[in-house]
Amino acid sequence: MADTANQKEAQLKWARLRSKWQQACKLPGHGTWLDVKLAPWGVGCKACKAAGLTGSLAQYGVRTTAGLQMQNFLKHQKSASHKEAVSQFVGGSSSTAVGAPPPQSFQALIDESSAGRPPGCRKNRQMTFCLAEAAKALDQDFVAKASKVCLFRDERKGRLLLRFRAVDKNLLVRSGTMGLAIQPGTGARNITEATRKIMKRFCTRFAGCPNSSRKDKKAKPFLKVKLFKHLTESVTCIAVDAAADEVLSSELMRASAWNGSQQKLTPNLRFVVRDKAHASRRITSRPWSADDVLKDVMQFMCGGRHSIAKLLQFSEEIKRIFVEFTTSTDTVLKRAVSDFRAAAHRFESHAKPLGRTCLYIHACIRTALRLTKTRSDASGQKAKAWLLWLSEERALLAAMLADAADSSIRLTRLMDTESVDPAMLCREVSLYMSSVKGLFLHGACFTEFGFTSTMLETLKTPIVFQLGSETKSFGDSSGVPEEIKKRCLARMQAWLKLAEAAVAAEFPSFEIAQAFDVFDLSGGSHNADEKLQRVAKACNLDEQALKAQWRDVYPRAERLLKQSTDMNAKNKDAWALALDRLCQHHYTKGQHPVEILREALIQYFSFGASSSGVEQSFSKSQWGFGTRRNSALHSTEEFSVKALLDLPAVAASQKDRLIRLARLTWVSCFGQSRSSTAERVDKGSKRKTEDDEEAKPATEAAFLRKRRRGEALAAGRMEGNSEVALDLHEQVWTQKHQKELEFQQRKRKMRKLQAFSENSLLQREIEDGMQQAAWAGKKVYLAVPANMHLVQGISDMGLAVTNQGAVLKRRAAAAIKRVLIVSKACAKKCPKFWRFLRSCLPENHKWTMAKTALSAIRAAHGRFPKKNVWVVVLPGQRNHQDIQGLPNVFTMRSLPKRICNSFDPGLSRSGSALTCLDSAWLALKRMKVKAQLCFNSDSDANCKKLLQKIHKPEAFHDDIAARKPQSEQYVDLYVTTPPCQPFSMAGQKKGLKDKRGQLLKFSVAFVSRQKPRVVVLENVAMFASKKFKPVTRGLQRAFKKLGYVCFARVLNSADFKVSQARRRFFLVAIRKDSLHHPFHWPQPVGKRNLEDDLDPARPSDRPGRLPKTKRARDLALAAYGQVWKKQKLDPRQVPVAVDIDCSPRFASYGVNQLKTLTKSRGSCGGHWLSNRGRKMTINELMRVTGINPIELRGYKEEGISDAQLGGMLGNSIPVPLILGVLTQAMKAGGLLFVPKGQKET
Repeated sequence: MADTANQKEAQLKWARLRSKWQQACKLPGHGTWLDVKLAPWGVGCKACKAAGLTGSLAQYGVRTTAGLQMQNFLKHQKSASHKEAVSQFVGGSSSTAVGAPPPQSFQALIDESSAGRPPGCRKNRQMTFCLAEAAKALDQDFVAKASKVCLFRDERKGRLLLRFRAVDKNLLVRSGTMGLAIQPGTGARNITEATRKIMKRFCTRFAGCPNSSRKDKKAKPFLKVKLFKHLTESVTCIAVDAAADEVLSSELMRASAWNGSQQKLTPNLRFVVRDKAHASRRITSRPWSADDVLKDVMQFMCGGRHSIAKLLQFSEEIKRIFVEFTTSTDTVLKRAVSDFRAAAHRFESHAKPLGRTCLYIHACIRTALRLTKTRSDASGQKAKAWLLWLSEERALLAAMLADAADSSIRLTRLMDTESVDPAMLCREVSLYMSSVKGLFLHGACFTEFGFTSTMLETLKTPIVFQLGSETKSFGDSSGVPEEIKKRCLARMQAWLKLAEAAVAAEFPSFEIAQAFDVFDLSGGSHNADEKLQRVAKACNLDEQALKAQWRDVYPRAERLLKQSTDMNAKNKDAWALALDRLCQHHYTKGQHPVEILREALIQYFSFGASSSGVEQSFSKSQWGFGTRRNSALHSTEEFSVKALLDLPAVAASQKDRLIRLARLTWVSCFGQSRSSTAERVDKGSKRKTEDDEEAKPATEAAFLRKRRRGEALAAGRMEGNSEVALDLHEQVWTQKHQKELEFQQRKRKMRKLQAFSENSLLQREIEDGMQQAAWAGKKVYLAVPANMHLVQGISDMGLAVTNQGAVLKRRAAAAIKRVLIVSKACAKKCPKFWRFLRSCLPENHKWTMAKTALSAIRAAHGRFPKKNVWVVVLPGQRNHQDIQGLPNVFTMRSLPKRICNSFDPGLSRSGSALTCLDSAWLALKRMKVKAQLCFNSDSDANCKKLLQKIHKPEAFHDDIAARKPQSEQYVDLYVTTPPCQPFSMAGQKKGLKDKRGQLLKFSVAFVSRQKPRVVVLENVAMFASKKFKPVTRGLQRAFKKLGYVCFARVLNSADFKVSQARRRFFLVAIRKDSLHHPFHWPQPVGKRNLEDDLDPARPSDRPGRLPKTKRARDLALAAYGQVWKKQKLDPRQVPVAVDIDCSPRFASYGVNQLKTLTKSRGSCGGHWLSNRGRKMTINELMRVTGINPIELRGYKEEGISDAQLGGMLGNSIPVPLILGVLTQAMKAGGLLFVPKGQKET
């Protein structure tokens, strides 16, 4: 009601003052700009409304008495946007760019882009988008009229760039950037899909518009459907490099099998061109690599790590030495160079370091000699190796390679441009082959000026040098012997033969690019009729008409090219001018038909022979859009790159139109821009911060400022009280604190002594005794000659004391403190052994031997440190209850082995509990270690039968809860896998409240009684979750109290070449006295595809077949749909393993990988395979668990079915996963020795 009343008052005010206001708001020739709209009622500006501006007056939104004020109207009348709108309204201009930034701003931004500088603020980014959109609009207008389009595509560092060249019927050419795709994915399908999206965005207006505050007025992107269809149908050629996925993607573009719609992306694509610049590189790279001698020369002269060129390039000091020698050495060049760099990914760039090494060979030798004499590091060794390798024959061969490389690089540089003329390919390749044949076929390289002839002259000046005890000479005053010349020439002739074959393969005479030689006006074409026939056939043209029109026009075009005063005139310009002149008059047009020739020329003009323009575009775009902006939005990077690449190439005649289109784009996307007519009053003044100290900080920066102000105040209150006496409680100030304090004080004292020795202390700071302490601190140890003592078996592990310190330390075993407690029965039965042992011990040994009764051994053991005590008993006393749980208990058989302690750690005793198929024992078998399986335990009867058949343990425990301590055996390695259901979703995560979870304590009790050297506990990954953190911490505390060091981590079997993704929790506990080496978790070794573990396809398999039940079909179809939607993969070709026996809530699938195999899934045949149309076989289930079916052969003889074995596999650890854990655990625990440098497998 209030709004209605206010509007009525405003209408009355308008009726009363209307004439007065309109007199002040005149519009020249059109009355007044102040107008009123009746429905809905409102006052506004008709000029600004016509210009499409925003604001209350432009939208007739003034409806209140407060808004109807004369000062508001006059202020609006003075605004720049209103003046521009009035000028447009009065002048009748059709432009609607009112409110956009002025043309000068856009021109300045174009200049910035031409200089390679990226846009800064948000407004500049929006203007850059407008310029890029305007350039794209110009491209769209041309492409819409084009007859043929050629695409250029390449990929670098996750970016796929697409460029185009379009030719219209008048032979006008336009090139530009079509678009950019970020992280398109690998493979031909992903590249094809990315290409389609780029082409679609190119045909879309306002695609990728940056953020705008005018959400209601922002122009929405729309696809020009007709343009997109015309573009796809006009593409007849694409240039890519020779990468397999690029070539296959190009083939997919003209095939209907690349997507489900069975539509060809570019139905008229005829020519897939492999980049000719890359092809020219392969003329030298591949043949030289095929010859071991040439490859060796390249490695030592310019490419390898031992080459002198690499040494010079990556060391400024070596480069300085080389420059000194070049100035004092007589060379063919007057000026010295120091740049020997080469791009490793561009083979032809090695021509520079190769040639310069040959030209400055004497300076290189002198530099290498300096390095061998003054350096003992890697550079000195490499220099010596290079000097030993160098010889006259190799130097001459390097010079001949330099000549060949220089000839090749000229061909590559000619083709390393997007605008390379395909008509010149045949001629340039022929000239290249003629030049190299002239050099190496008859030996002209020895007489003609070049690297080879220069090297021959250089070798006439011999240089003699000493390398250790070897004297070497390089060169001879009589020159290089003819025999060496012949050998080198023969090797280059072998390369020449391979190069000729490479040219025939890379530039075959039958390809269309060679046929375009008929349009070369500079020297005439050979076999013109044959090439015209090839062009007519490839382009679907009338052969006879094409030949007749070509013969008619060719002389005219040839004459125009010769008469041209432009030194840069090209074949294409002459052909276009010739056709234009013939078509100027209707008479000449009728007498000289050129329509068939025009079609051929259009294809010739659009044909792309090199994708180098894309590579160069990547390099150019990095200047303005570098790696620091890699996190920018895809759309932002795409329009920024287009602006950087295309704006500098816009013709001067089109810049006005470009800027006009950019301003129109601004109005459509961003509305009226803010423009300041005067400088801000507060410009240059620091803005005030909030003074309210009690208020909450608005931002983190404000919080930090407030905290630092408080910190400054606290520091101010401490002035004059820098030393404060602290009385700290002993619970706060510990021995570690005191130790650290003393360390810092000693450090300060040493710094003070250093300052004293440097004479930087004041007199009052010098203390008594500093002189003597400073001299003592300057003592150093010098190397002096030492005696040599020959020791056999220095690497014997029994002689090692410690691996700490700067030198290798070895001591005899008798020099280590050791206490041997021997039972009386053992001493009585083996008196000769003990007498022999005493006689072998040297003087001052540190062994103590005591004889006592078996019942008193535990008491005697407690009087000494546990790690120094060994207990020796008879084999029958090994499991006596009085010594149960004591560490390091030996018999007469095991004691000598422990004393020797060589590489072989001895026989390891292993035991496992609740491990189903006992993957740990299978892993130990694969490791081929000496081990004995003492016992297994599992409650499943079928599992017991299988374990006793394939593992043959000494004992088997059906129920570990009922196992008596007296029946337990000591083991070195104990592996336990308590039931996982209590700690997973299957058991509702009840944990220790579940009866099955109580079995965990029996494993801990066994460890506390027997104290194995290494314990490995495995369970589900959820065991490490927050819910069960008290359980894992309790386990680790219990093990630590028992004297173990614990390590815990969750590992995934998919990282260990298992095609099943099974995340498992591992707890490794190693007894402290057995921890011989640091423990490291196994490193991932790679992935494995599910396809590799499947049986070969059978006749009954049918890819794509669905399960029979409705729920299973729904689960399979849903999984297939997700795979196609997210990854664009066909489930009929790639195996998708779908769990079809679960509820939809727990649906899961794996692409070329199996998700976790459980007992229930294993017993019902595993998962559904999409590319087989069936469930998995028992052999496939064994392979995805990392088990070779041979390892479990004979299970059916024990009456075990496939379903029962599948359930056991679902309860087992993947063997490669437990193998990796056991390898590291046993190595750390001294149960496994792996020599240094040997790969742990």
